[in-house]
Amino acid sequence: MRLDYTLRLLAGLVAIGGLLPGGAAGQALPVVEAPERPRTVSLLEAIDLALAVSPVALAAEAATDNAGLALREANGAFLPTLNLNGAYARSSNQRFDATTGQLVSENYVAAA
Repeated sequence: MRLDYTLRLLAGLVAIGGLLPGGAAGQALPVVEAPERPRTVSLLEAIDLALAVSPVALAAEAATDNAGLALREANGAFLPTLNLNGAYARSSNQRFDATTGQLVSENYVAAA
């Protein structure tokens, strides 16, 4: 409680220019907030919080995930593969029939 009062008093003095070099009154300064009251956590909660924000733990988790995916990729190399190809073309062009001497229009369908 005493710390909160001291911080507010200092913030007030700074805001009116009492502690600023040169007495720069009227300048806007950030308001200093009182620190939050620490919360009580159990040992399990503390461990969970530490693991959730620890860079080492996060890097280890990512490395474990990558290793699992690499193992899955390696196992996939032993699985059979199936390739399927297909093609279809259709043309409706006029052609010259040499026996009749005329242009003949027919639909041609070619499948591979």
